[in-house]
Amino acid sequence: MVGYHDDHVADTKRCLATVDPLRIDNRFTPYAGIVWDVTSHLNLYASYADSFTPQAAPVGRARPDGQQIEPLVGAQYEAGTKLSLMNDRLLLSAAAYQITQTNRLFNDPDIQTVVLQTGKVRSRGIEAEATGEILPGWRINGGYTYTKTKYLEDQTTAFEGLPLVPIVPKHMVKAFTNYAPVDGPLAGASLGGSVTWFSSTYGGNAAVFNADGTLRTRSTIVRQPSYAVLDLRAGYKFNERVGVSVNVANVLDKSYYARIAATGRGNYYGSPRTAFATLRYSF
Repeated sequence: MVGYHDDHVADTKRCLATVDPLRIDNRFTPYAGIVWDVTSHLNLYASYADSFTPQAAPVGRARPDGQQIEPLVGAQYEAGTKLSLMNDRLLLSAAAYQITQTNRLFNDPDIQTVVLQTGKVRSRGIEAEATGEILPGWRINGGYTYTKTKYLEDQTTAFEGLPLVPIVPKHMVKAFTNYAPVDGPLAGASLGGSVTWFSSTYGGNAAVFNADGTLRTRSTIVRQPSYAVLDLRAGYKFNERVGVSVNVANVLDKSYYARIAATGRGNYYGSPRTAFATLRYSF
């Protein structure tokens, strides 16, 4: 976050030497959960938990108002279900959650002596997964994740309603499969692959303007469109001691950011197409 005038720098430097650590003697953080076994293969669960974490500003930083660093407090709700099918060979699970927090710490990207605390933020999400061995030798694993973060209240009102962590994709899909016949002429061979898909993300901060409409700080936003990465593998186990495998990562040679931050810094490309072979011998 940005938007502090230069006079805050001098004020903050004075505060670094005057603010005492915040002392907390005790705090009650409740937790409750319930599980209902609907059948021997299906259960439902729900839980609630409070969180309370004392915090300290990084060395050389302080709040611009000179106040003490407040503890990080929050509440988490979660509900979900698990279902076992095909004589326990396939497990399905799904869950939904909501986390709210206040007083999260953020380093000001433009003023090296300032640390910021948000008013209130929220994260909501859904997770679904399927995993198991659906046929002898054929294993699968796949999942979908939905994540939405949001500033609910902030000392900089322009941030209210915006994503808290825009570098985290709102939608993510992962799928993996591997087939290794347990008998027959192909016994010992294995073939598999995985695909991961991420929705669009961005990093950095939008431009900030003064009250008179003049530009205070330029936009540092870097955007990344949605993308998918495909990996493949094949192997052969000659006996209990000797085996060989070949892996190809990013088969389609997709160009993408493995890490994204802001213009000019913190942006790193993911690995290009990479192939390697492995020979294993066990003594």
